[in-house]
Amino acid sequence: MLKKILKGLGAVLVLVVSLAIATYVATGPSRPDSASSSAEWLQAGPHRVASADFTFVDSSRPTNENRGFPGKPERTLPTTIWYPQGLDGQLPLIIHSHGIVSNGAEMPYVAEAMASHGYIVTAG
Repeated sequence: MLKKILKGLGAVLVLVVSLAIATYVATGPSRPDSASSSAEWLQAGPHRVASADFTFVDSSRPTNENRGFPGKPERTLPTTIWYPQGLDGQLPLIIHSHGIVSNGAEMPYVAEAMASHGYIVTAG
């Protein structure tokens, strides 16, 4: 009897996880339709774009334990920076704040578009 219950719960769990993944993939950010005003806004600018990955460490404050994730004596901030190639001097900075349910690797085409117009863009 217990085996049947556990088998049924396992099947339900697999179904729920599969639906959650399918929903995430289906509703995740993607490039806008080429005829939309958003696509026009994302047209590449005059500058070639490069990117670099960094991990910044803030040792002045700890990372607290959070829902089973252990705390650490410092905070680490993995970050990608997109920048226009060949421009010198100070440039405006855009910080892509992706929110709690997303990550900095989503929507790189937006960061690339902004960098091609002369901005430095960072996302973590």
